[in-house]
Amino acid sequence: MTEVEGHQHRYRSPVAAIVGLAESALQREDLDEGLLKQLQAIRLLAKEALAASEDDEI
Repeated sequence: MTEVEGHQHRYRSPVAAIVGLAESALQREDLDEGLLKQLQAIRLLAKEALAASEDDEI
């Protein structure tokens, strides 16, 4: 069993965790403009990956 397998995820997958972490970070009001854009891009890419993986499961 790997460390990841033995660790209980709060989210349904690591990609869902990335979405949640990005959304949580975006709630901060003191973000630098560059960091804000990077977090928005990370969230978008993770959401797209999550949607694609959910489509594959159907």
